[in-house]
Amino acid sequence: MTAAVLTLDPAVAPVAPMVADYALGPEARRLRSELCAAPPPATSVLLDASRFEARRALLERFNEANQDNWDGYGAAPASIEILLQAWALLGTLPVDLPVPDVSIHPDGEVALEWLGANRSILTAAVGDDGWIKWAAIIGGERLYGRVPYADSLPSRLHRLVSEVIGSAASGVRAAGLL
Repeated sequence: MTAAVLTLDPAVAPVAPMVADYALGPEARRLRSELCAAPPPATSVLLDASRFEARRALLERFNEANQDNWDGYGAAPASIEILLQAWALLGTLPVDLPVPDVSIHPDGEVALEWLGANRSILTAAVGDDGWIKWAAIIGGERLYGRVPYADSLPSRLHRLVSEVIGSAASGVRAAGLL
């Protein structure tokens, strides 16, 4: 079993995590090394409290789900590669969007979920196949698709999150941008 042991203190290290000096096995040491070597997000100079909390939640979920059958129903373990992709994606979220709730699906993918008014919801799943798969219910309409993983939130997902939380311009859907 691998455990990610990180101390994230935005007052001391606003972007890069401070890492404890101990790791449990070679995978944990590799995770520590990769997280410390990751460049800071280009879109932000500091990590606000909500993004700090989202990253903390991601690490907690990873520590719960990084072994076979972690849910008692045969769930696949979360991988370090998926953790690193989700970590990077959380760090590049534009400041105009709220941070998502973070969970791990039984197939090992990290799920980012935004809840909006009127029962609107968007879930984006970060996996190890190079794609972000998403599903949404907006205004009673069910939408789904996938976008290639990139170094930032894909514009299509940005528009969907904006619509779910109600901050999108009123004409986004009418203009055919979704």
